[in-house]
Amino acid sequence: MKHDPFEGLQELYALHRPRYPVSSFVAIREYHQASRAKYSELGLILLDIGCGTGISTRMLRDVFGTDVTIVGIERSEAMIAKARHTTPISYAVEYIEGVAEDIPFEADSIALILAAQSVQWFDRHAFNMKSVKLLREGGTLGVVQNNRSWTSSEFLCEYELLLENLSPGYSRHYREIDIVREWGNVPQLGAIRYHEFEWTRKLLADQFVGSSLSSTKVGAAVERHGEAHVRSAIQRLVENYLNAEGEIAVDYQTELFLATKQ
Repeated sequence: MKHDPFEGLQELYALHRPRYPVSSFVAIREYHQASRAKYSELGLILLDIGCGTGISTRMLRDVFGTDVTIVGIERSEAMIAKARHTTPISYAVEYIEGVAEDIPFEADSIALILAAQSVQWFDRHAFNMKSVKLLREGGTLGVVQNNRSWTSSEFLCEYELLLENLSPGYSRHYREIDIVREWGNVPQLGAIRYHEFEWTRKLLADQFVGSSLSSTKVGAAVERHGEAHVRSAIQRLVENYLNAEGEIAVDYQTELFLATKQ
């Protein structure tokens, strides 16, 4: 069986992973509603691919309301089990196991496909081709990425350097993906839009360490050096930058890419 890099991280992931600016999901809804004039909103299916513990899936429900069907798809058994456990029944969200390149729905049946913090794991060409097959005409393809703003933060720059030293093969550039160029090579995709949202997350030292340990990249460092060593190294770095309230400010840039199936 293929190794699941998320196994064992689901508790930390659900507790500590950063959420997304609500404004970014509102932008998804507004773009979609402006693009889907060819069909009624009732009965539409929205898919969240690589949904993890359901963070983005629940945000889709919060923003799109109750008139749509929302399905989270995740390849990690551990993550999807946590998503099912932590999502209130009132959200009426379905979670199924599956992979981005072989989404189990019929052609021309989906209104919106979203990948939040997950496309770096995909065969993106296969995912893009599958998405345009599944989407209705006028349907929306969206990608959301939370990126630490290390270029404007001394602390985050040092944190990235620490990860590059501790985590095998890690580079702070690993999510610098030219989605616009890739989508430009897909004739069925048009009206491509790009948005950025800047925001700051304030965390106590223990919260930042917990957030770090929820990452698969830090998990690779733990496998090599042991959790005590990695935890201690992160803790020492954070303590150098705590403010008077004992918090660390983590600046993010959230990228949003949107396209319409023509």
